[in-house]
This record gives sequence, structure tokens and C-alpha cells, in this order.
Amino acid sequence: MKRHFLPWLTILLILTSTAMASARELNIAGPWILEYPHGKGTLILTRMGDTYVGDLTIPRPQSGGSFVWKVRMLTHPSHVTPGFTVSFDTGSNVFLFLNLSSEVSGVGWINPGTENAELQSLFGVKVPAHR
Repeated sequence: MKRHFLPWLTILLILTSTAMASARELNIAGPWILEYPHGKGTLILTRMGDTYVGDLTIPRPQSGGSFVWKVRMLTHPSHVTPGFTVSFDTGSNVFLFLNLSSEVSGVGWINPGTENAELQSLFGVKVPAHR
């Protein structure tokens, strides 16, 4: 019985260490480009203690110009890992979500909790996010 236990324990340790290595925290500080169909948006992030803060600019789909917000990450940095959705608050009932596959690429979308028709037209539209 003991002879069969050691190989299974070894396999379990290898699988656990592989899962832990793939769940490493990503450094998302710096500039990001959000590729909307009607233009490019930007997200500039700075690490501030146990959060990220920054500036979000999204092009207006109909009237030209841009929406501009200050953002603050709601997710703890330890959860900023590949495949995990990170959320940001703008302070004006608009939320940005990023699901990153690496420190250089992922997908972003907004959830506007506002009646603004231009913002509502962007609700849930997933766009490429990259450096």
C-alpha cells in the first residue's frame, strides 16, 4: 500500500505546483489600449499599495470625442491572475472589467449603470485589450 502512495503523492504535488505557477499575479501597471470598433480607448494604470488607480478614456460611438474617467480597481491585486476578471470603478456608476490572459493582452468591457444612450450602446461589448 505504501508503495502506491508515493507515486500518487508525487503526481499531486506536481499538479499543485503547476496550478500555482499558472495563477501568478500579473503586473498590470502602465498603458493599455482598448480596441473599440469606433476607435481606440486607453487605460493608464498605476499601482498604489494594494490597488491600481488610473485614467480610462473610451471613444464616444456617436458624437465624437471621448468619455474620460478616473478608475480604481475593486479587485485585490492577488486576484489579478490570468483568466480572472478584474473590476474597476469610475465613481460615476460605470464599471470596467478586464479579463487578462497575460500582462500584455486580454479582453475588456464596460457595464454602464446609467441612462446615457451612448454608454448603453457599449454595454457588454467585449474589445481586445493590449499593451
